[in-house]
Amino acid sequence: MSQTQKYELEHAGLAYAGGVMLIVKLAAANAAAATDSFLRFIAINLSLLGVIAE
Repeated sequence: MSQTQKYELEHAGLAYAGGVMLIVKLAAANAAAATDSFLRFIAINLSLLGVIAE
């Protein structure tokens, strides 16, 4: 295998790994944001229920 082929393979591997990491980071950020929104939604509903119950 020539040096150029080795370089291209390594470069492709790094680009692929970088893409995978980016997807994982985005998924984690989305999950965190969704959880935060969901908890806020529950808190708002509970406070509304509290107001209705009184």
